[in-house]
Amino acid sequence: MKLFAPAPSNAVRLAWRALGLLTLGNGVYALFVLGMGLALLIAPDATMTAIGVREDVDRSRILPAMRVLVLIGLAGAYLVHRLLKTLRAIVSTIGDGDAFVAANADRLETLGRQLIGLELLHLAVGLVTSLGSTAQQPLDVDWNFSVTPWLTILLVFVLAQVFREGARLRRELDGVV
Repeated sequence: MKLFAPAPSNAVRLAWRALGLLTLGNGVYALFVLGMGLALLIAPDATMTAIGVREDVDRSRILPAMRVLVLIGLAGAYLVHRLLKTLRAIVSTIGDGDAFVAANADRLETLGRQLIGLELLHLAVGLVTSLGSTAQQPLDVDWNFSVTPWLTILLVFVLAQVFREGARLRRELDGVV
C-alpha cells in the first residue's frame, strides 16, 4: 500500500476522459451497426438502395456479405469495448502511482490478444468484401492490409514483459527496504 501516492497527472486525467469518450463513441457505433443489421433483416432491398447498391444489380451475393459485415462490426465493437475497459484499468493504476504491477502485465497481454482479435476481424472484412463484391457492384469498405497493427501487437506483448520484469524488480526492492 502506498502512503504517499502522487496525485494523478493531467495526462492521466486526460487519458481517462479520452477513454470514456471512446467508450461512448464505440457504444454509438455498436448501436448504428445493430440498426443497420436490423434494417437489413426487416427491409433488405430498401436498405441496400438507401446505402447506394444499385437496383439493377443481382443482390444475392451482396446481401449475405453485408449481413456478415454487420456481425463482424458487432464483434469488433465488443472487442473494442473490452479493450477500452482494459486500458482504463491500466490508466487507473497509473493514476494510483503503481503502474508496475503484475496485474498490468497481465492486462497488457490481454490487450495484445484483443488486438489480435480485432486484426483477425479486419482480415475477415477483407475476405467478406471480396467474396460479396460483384463486377457491377463492388463492396467498397476502403479495406487494405498493413503490417503496422501486427507490429503494434508485438510491441504490446514486449511491453507486457517489461511490466512483468518491472513488477518483479519492484517486489525485490520492496523486500530490501
